[in-house]
Amino acid sequence: MQKVSHPWKSIFKSPAVWAILAAHLSEAWCFYTMLTQLPKFMNDVLSMKLQNTGFFSAVPYLILTIIALSCSHVADYVRSRKILSTTNVRKLFTCSVFLSQTIFMILAAFSSTSTSAIICLTVAVGLRGIAWSGFMVNPLDIAPQHASVVLGIGNTISTFPGIISPILTGYIITNGGVTYPAIHSMWANWLPPAERSQLSAFAVSGSTFGAVFSMSTCGIMAERLGWPSVFYISGALGLIWFTLWCYVVTDKPEYDPRISQSELNYIKKSLGHSDLQKLEKVSHPWKSIFKSLSVWAIFAAGLSEAWGFYTLLTQLPKFMNDVLSMKLENTGLLSAVPYLILSIVALFFGHIADYLRSRKILSTTNVRKLFTCSAFLIQTIFMILAGFSSTSTSAIICLSAAVGLEGIAWSGFGVNPLDIAPQHACIIIGIGNTIGTLPGIFSPIVTGYIVTNGTANEWRIVFMIAGAVYLIGIIVYGLCASGEQQKWALEKKNDDLKAYSNQALNLPC
Repeated sequence: MQKVSHPWKSIFKSPAVWAILAAHLSEAWCFYTMLTQLPKFMNDVLSMKLQNTGFFSAVPYLILTIIALSCSHVADYVRSRKILSTTNVRKLFTCSVFLSQTIFMILAAFSSTSTSAIICLTVAVGLRGIAWSGFMVNPLDIAPQHASVVLGIGNTISTFPGIISPILTGYIITNGGVTYPAIHSMWANWLPPAERSQLSAFAVSGSTFGAVFSMSTCGIMAERLGWPSVFYISGALGLIWFTLWCYVVTDKPEYDPRISQSELNYIKKSLGHSDLQKLEKVSHPWKSIFKSLSVWAIFAAGLSEAWGFYTLLTQLPKFMNDVLSMKLENTGLLSAVPYLILSIVALFFGHIADYLRSRKILSTTNVRKLFTCSAFLIQTIFMILAGFSSTSTSAIICLSAAVGLEGIAWSGFGVNPLDIAPQHACIIIGIGNTIGTLPGIFSPIVTGYIVTNGTANEWRIVFMIAGAVYLIGIIVYGLCASGEQQKWALEKKNDDLKAYSNQALNLPC
């Protein structure tokens, strides 16, 4: 046998090959979503404890194996008897199963009982076995000598959903998506530099007030109105907010029909905008952004804060149940208290930060470093103390302080992008928030590996890890952060606006 020469150009130009790759990608998204999120869905929505979901999570894959073996015989029978052509068999077995999986996954999301949800999810996963006799074996039909290459490319592409699906799931469940970057883009045009800390803290504190409201009421709504009511009411409030946002909010002060002339002049003067300046499309200096130590300091601080935040957000009720012996249905209000403190602290220290800067007691750089590093250090101390607390009262006080003092850092690294690069703050925040979603994925996983028996010693390790991450953030931010606008972020001024030129006076010599 001679060495096979693969016709790469023809492979990548073939619609049949791309059809297989598309099927791989679609199936992989569903597969990885179910593989990585099924136990969490059972715990969150069906109220099944994670330690009891192992068997139920495995059942769909047992059914998948049985279906794959039986349907492969059916596929070969239909082809050998020429009931259907090979093309139609592959299309039928692939498309019919994708459609069926779609229907059952959507039904699972709207199921009112745990039994119906489990049945729908089991069917959605199990029917995947039919597709194995469709697109999966298709490379052997269209290019037997090059099937390994086609399958290799397909498997490579299908790994992306394994990375993106859990991240997207975590982002949808735990984050506001593009909201925060969009807000920072607006703040660059609205917030006077001397008032950035207090105004940004005031705006963002709404998210923590939302956490207080939801933690206090969702348990009651789920108990009295059913768990779907939590989603309906939250969604309705989101739609109301969206309507008000569209009606009230504008990108720039000059677009706001309700703003007074004196306020407009004050904002434009504080930001250095003149009436003759024309705002051009912003071109982001990507290379400079990723080479900037001050930007990476913000990323490091965001990552550190996110680890502590998500650890407490996702694990606080469980810690109260495991170590403090408080029932989960009674922890809603207590879990909300730290976030109420956070909102109050953020508003208070926002004013303090701007006072220190406006009176030139401290430079902007020192204010950002002081507020970020001190908050992280105090949070580290209180989280570790919570792990070693001997009473439920002391543990709750320490955890409330650990969460609440995050509000100090909002006047530190939280508003820092507006200092170093106002026109590019949305990009920096967007990248930072993307990095900040990683702890939302990995922190619960790490906690799950460590906390297997729910003992106090296990929880101490969890809190000590969070403290260590905070300390890393302190070191990086303390050494690399800046509060001054970076050279690469300075706006280019149009020299043509410096003087008036009358073309009629340009007489020839």
